[in-house]
Amino acid sequence: MPVETRRKVRPSTKGKGGVECGKEVSLLPEWCRYHKVECGDEVTMFADGVIVILPPNSSKEKEEEVRKFLET
Repeated sequence: MPVETRRKVRPSTKGKGGVECGKEVSLLPEWCRYHKVECGDEVTMFADGVIVILPPNSSKEKEEEVRKFLET
């Protein structure tokens, strides 16, 4: 289910004292529908030179595959 798009990066919700917590982009609606991701669900993120987001209930095998990919 390959999907390619460009998204604008925006500041995330401000933290205590008005300090910016980070940046955010929205998840693709197609990806969310395909993986049945709902608001409030927890996703797993891996980051190195790329960011990989795994949907809820991803298998341990998939997580290991991502870890190996990022180590190369």
